Amino acid sequence: MPTIVPTGLSDNFPPQLSSLDTSLFLLINPDMSSEIINVLFLALTLLGGFSASVILAELLFIGGHERKAILAISSVLLASAITGVIKVIIARPRPYMVLPVVNVLALEADWSFPSGHASRVFSLLPLASGSDKRLRLTGYAIASLVAFSRIYLGTHYPLDALAGATLGLLIGATIDQYEAFLVPRVEAAATRLRGMFT
Repeated sequence: MPTIVPTGLSDNFPPQLSSLDTSLFLLINPDMSSEIINVLFLALTLLGGFSASVILAELLFIGGHERKAILAISSVLLASAITGVIKVIIARPRPYMVLPVVNVLALEADWSFPSGHASRVFSLLPLASGSDKRLRLTGYAIASLVAFSRIYLGTHYPLDALAGATLGLLIGATIDQYEAFLVPRVEAAATRLRGMFT
C-alpha cells in the first residue's frame, strides 16, 4: 500500500486540537485500509472534484433544469473560491506531510484545511431542498462518503472534512436563498454572450 515519507512540516493547529484530529485520522488511516475499500473511495472522491460538478451542471442544463444548473455551478464556484482563499491563509500541511507513515492514495498540491471536495459536494445539497425525503437523504449520504473518502485516502484530517462540509452547506444555502436575484442576471448575461457569437 502506498506510503509517504513526511516532509518535516508540523501541524500548525493548536496542540490539543491537532492531537485530537490526528488521533481520529489514525483510526481511519491506516487502520481501516483494504484493497476493496480503496477502489470504492477512489471512485467516490471523484464526485467532489470540480469536473464532476461541471458535468452535473451540464446534465441539468440538458435535462431542462437551467435554474438548478445555474445554482449548482454558482455554488461550486463560490465554494471553490472561498475554500482556496482559506487554504492559503491557514496553510495547514496535509497529513502525509506531517505524520510518519500515511496510506495515501491521492496526492494534492495545495494545503489541507478545509477540504475543497467536501465543500463542493455539500454546497450542492441545499439545491435538493424541494425534493422528496429519500433523494435528500441519498444526497447527504453520498456527500458524507465523499468527505470521509478524503480522510481515508490520506489527504485530509477529519476537521478539514468537517469544516469543508459546513462551509459548503452555508454557501449552498446562501446561493439557494438568493436564487431570485442570481438566476435572472446569469440568464441575461448568458443571452448577451450568445448574441455576441451568433
